[in-house]
Amino acid sequence: MTKKGARHSLGTTDAVEYAAQVEAAAAAAAAGAAAAAEASGARTTSSLGSGDWLAGAGTTGEPEQVHVALTGFPHALRVMWVTFGGAGAGAEAAWGTAPGVLAATARANASTYDVGILGGWHGTIHTVDMVFPSHLPPRTTVYYAVSGTCPTACWSPVFSVALPAAIGMETATTLALWGDMGTVIPDGWRVAADVAAAARRADGAWNAMHIVGDLAYAGMGAHDAWQPIWDMFGRQMQDAAVQVPLMVSVGNHEEYYDFEAYVKRFSAPGAVLTPGANRHFWYSYEVGNIHVTSMSTEHPYLPGTPQYAWLAADLKAVDRRRTPWLVLVSHRPFLASDAFEHTAHIPGAPLVDSVGRLAAAAGVDLVVSGHCHVYERTLPTLPSGAVTSHGAANGTVFHAPGAPIWIVAGTGGAIYPDSWVVPIPPWSAVRIHKLGDDIVYGYGVVSTNATALEWTLHRAAHSSYPGGPSHILDRFTLIR
Repeated sequence: MTKKGARHSLGTTDAVEYAAQVEAAAAAAAAGAAAAAEASGARTTSSLGSGDWLAGAGTTGEPEQVHVALTGFPHALRVMWVTFGGAGAGAEAAWGTAPGVLAATARANASTYDVGILGGWHGTIHTVDMVFPSHLPPRTTVYYAVSGTCPTACWSPVFSVALPAAIGMETATTLALWGDMGTVIPDGWRVAADVAAAARRADGAWNAMHIVGDLAYAGMGAHDAWQPIWDMFGRQMQDAAVQVPLMVSVGNHEEYYDFEAYVKRFSAPGAVLTPGANRHFWYSYEVGNIHVTSMSTEHPYLPGTPQYAWLAADLKAVDRRRTPWLVLVSHRPFLASDAFEHTAHIPGAPLVDSVGRLAAAAGVDLVVSGHCHVYERTLPTLPSGAVTSHGAANGTVFHAPGAPIWIVAGTGGAIYPDSWVVPIPPWSAVRIHKLGDDIVYGYGVVSTNATALEWTLHRAAHSSYPGGPSHILDRFTLIR
């Protein structure tokens, strides 16, 4: 598997061999998942524990790869899923306020695409915006199911999810973030299971989760991608993404075939069935008391470009009385001391000198990126590299620091032998790649109230998969 900007293509024979290696690794991973899940008694809403998540595309039309996303409206959620084959009626979704009473229904909008080596892709992607009664309070638990295209009626299990939180300063909010996930290269499946287990333990407290690019790693060299890896990714994420809205940013590993799989398989507020424009390459949303701005480092972003103009307008328009916390997410990092592409993410680099300065001027509190398969956190730092605060409580509490904290959380499960530059830059506070001989994989969680933002880095629970509390490796608090 090539990484990031590597330019290497596999021939057809190599691609077939690679696909076989992926399937073998997936089988081994799923066998371990099944055994551990049985030992822990973990409950799943998908078939991850049985190993069926890696199965090839079927032909009977059953629904799979279900996930929900935010729409930007307080009483609506978007549900998307995939079917293969089937000769029945069109797919639909049903939803309601009790698991046994799914009174609202809608026929799904269907789309497809056909790109990729070894046969392309021949599934159907279904999308429905589920609109709930406006009198329901924020965070009400609602229920839904989706149907397939089987010759006879076939439905998913009934899933539950909470409506979006009220937007406002006093709304306590929880948002999970990570990047660079993959499936079995080697541990994306394990992080997905850990995220799902953590969301269940939180019992509806998670408002959303956001993957900051490099999702499935379906690419096989510089120009080719194998679409079944996207299906594996969708299956492994289902258990988490049916219970917590999933938002995504674009990374370099989504670029194949003009980003076709990314554009068709995922959504963003306002982006469904409206091709063109930015196609959710850059967008923003509000979740509780957080404004999240998602940019694309895979498209032009310098001053004078459409994206830069949009970013400037979006950040300027944030009402800090309504959403006091401002989080910027990107795939490629701004400040990082990973040795890979090091000169691209230091003070003076184009991304830092353009969007980085824009973010600092707008009062962005936190920037979360990936791309480097490590974890790193800076002190509050201006784009110039000047540190504005070393914090209290051993550098874990920062009072109105006056500069963003820049985080790299490329810990979602994809492997690469990253290394650090030396000496450690003065703005770098925490660097984690390995504990002993074990590479660290996991996810970050942002928890906020009106006056404080806490960040925690959770290591995926390798030793107690998929249950049990994840080990917290880093923690800090911002206080307004």
